[in-house]
Amino acid sequence: MRKYNTRPPLEERFWSKVKKTDNCWIWISCINQDGYGFFSFKGKATGAHRIAWILEYGNIPKGFSVLHKCDNPPCVRLEHLFLGTQLDNIADRHRKQRDGRLTRETHGGIKLKDAQVKEIKILFTEGWSAKELASKYQVHWGTIYKILKS
Repeated sequence: MRKYNTRPPLEERFWSKVKKTDNCWIWISCINQDGYGFFSFKGKATGAHRIAWILEYGNIPKGFSVLHKCDNPPCVRLEHLFLGTQLDNIADRHRKQRDGRLTRETHGGIKLKDAQVKEIKILFTEGWSAKELASKYQVHWGTIYKILKS
């Protein structure tokens, strides 16, 4: 008899989209404009860091957010996450003196510098595929498409 529900379990699908480094565990799938990963959960796009928390600890209490100790939006490493209110988030941001937005060149979690982004665009116009560029720069192919759309 053929098994119809052959989709991998939620945890397996989620963690297969994470690149574990010595420091942060980076979400390598869909990323929003602010650099946060997102994952389809119960039919809704949800922050990847929130899903990591839910998978480990259960539901997030009402009025709380999942915040980053590392200030790296695509990070989903549990040791880098903590619960807090919006006021906690604002106080944390102020304490770390990051009231302004980080740029590509100053954000510790960004792998590609501006010069590399420009080079990727040039190489693509010269016939390189997104897969080849992703391999060359050691990023996910989806990152290459996001660069090309920007």
